[in-house]
Amino acid sequence: MSFLDFNFSHYDLGSSSYFYNYDGFAQYANPPTNYLGTGLFLGYIALALVCTGWIMWDSWTRYDALIASPKSEKASANTKDESEKKEETPSQGLDIRNARARHIKIYAVLASISFAMLSFHMLNFLIASYQQWNGGGSADLSVEKMKSWMLETGLFESFAMELVDDGPSTVWMQIGVMGIWFWGVWMSGKANERAFSGRSMLPYILLSQILPISFTAALFLIHLHLSSPDLASTAPEPALEKTTTATTRSSHTSPETHPVPLSLHPIHRKTSLLLPTILLNAVLLSIAPLRQHRLFIPLVLFTRIMLLLPFTGRISTRSVEMKRSMFVSWGFLVANLMVLLKGYQLGDVFAVLRGGQFGGSAVRALGWDAIMGCVLERVVGWGGGV
Repeated sequence: MSFLDFNFSHYDLGSSSYFYNYDGFAQYANPPTNYLGTGLFLGYIALALVCTGWIMWDSWTRYDALIASPKSEKASANTKDESEKKEETPSQGLDIRNARARHIKIYAVLASISFAMLSFHMLNFLIASYQQWNGGGSADLSVEKMKSWMLETGLFESFAMELVDDGPSTVWMQIGVMGIWFWGVWMSGKANERAFSGRSMLPYILLSQILPISFTAALFLIHLHLSSPDLASTAPEPALEKTTTATTRSSHTSPETHPVPLSLHPIHRKTSLLLPTILLNAVLLSIAPLRQHRLFIPLVLFTRIMLLLPFTGRISTRSVEMKRSMFVSWGFLVANLMVLLKGYQLGDVFAVLRGGQFGGSAVRALGWDAIMGCVLERVVGWGGGV
């Protein structure tokens, strides 16, 4: 048995209902009138769709301009004779665009795989929840039936509970959440390095807090390629002519030359990444023992808030800080595994990914996403072009 299964019953904190059993919350935050939980769950889905749609539309618009650029270059190459220097520039620009396009296609494929896996596991989670509520049947899918199902079940709480339902599941929960944390730190560092505005980063920040991280990370990598300075330097001549005046006017305030951090308060002393990393690991280890108490959901929501910290600009994103924090996180994970192996086998941990005795669709979604995140990290490390 894992120390995560420690019995906290002698600390009588109440049930695991949302927040606390206050009369103001009890009526609308618990079945059969669980409006708060249902609204939170549906709000997550709606916001995820909006952010995904906006990111894909923006990326496609910019990628389409990237593909159209070579046509403009070829047209200009077939005009009157130019100097040798000007003849070399279109060829070099075309090579750069082709290289970026290849990288973008790779990340687009990985993003599609990540989204497909996430959709599959989430659909299985919803189907299993509906069948359990409906007594094993799923033939009646009327609007009234589905409304009753959402109000009479706690989808948000059930999803969180499934992540810590047993020892092996808590391991994948810990791996998945720490993956979200470190990808967030990396994304924040790249955003500050490229001087992305808070407005352009907002959809990626929101999506990273709603869905497991690999899908958002793949889309962000595409964003990095499309925003690469070498692409801007090879833009078609007409576009450059149109923006010459604006560029000259804003040359001293351009974010490309003067990066603006994502934080609303750029001038400050940054906190070491190690401190919040230790706190996050400690919170993750405390969630499972408290899964039957009213502190459970507040701790889950606190974890979500903590995952926003890298994007505040107040935490160091230096590589040396990341390495130290990863080392500490591995220590927490290994310690958890060592205690876990007293009651489980190592094979039980990996069995979660294929389903069976341990875990459910929720934890499998997080586990497979963690693996996809590792694949993305390897692709970037092998020459991801960013």
